[in-house]
Amino acid sequence: MLTNASFSIIFTTAYLLIYCIFLQVQHLQGLAVGMFLFSPFVLSWMVYVILRYGRYTGRELSEDEEFGYEDR
Repeated sequence: MLTNASFSIIFTTAYLLIYCIFLQVQHLQGLAVGMFLFSPFVLSWMVYVILRYGRYTGRELSEDEEFGYEDR
């Protein structure tokens, strides 16, 4: 579960939304400061999981291509 790229993206997005809600609620702003201090670790974990365990499902580039876009 902690090495699943989809879970890490959903968890980090929910963490951000909860943080934004806590900023708006007057008596939860202290908790929001704690979440702000912990947020670089959450974001770093998400980036690590995506880079380490994520899978690319697009087409491979041919021999003479340097980069490519699939939206053509």
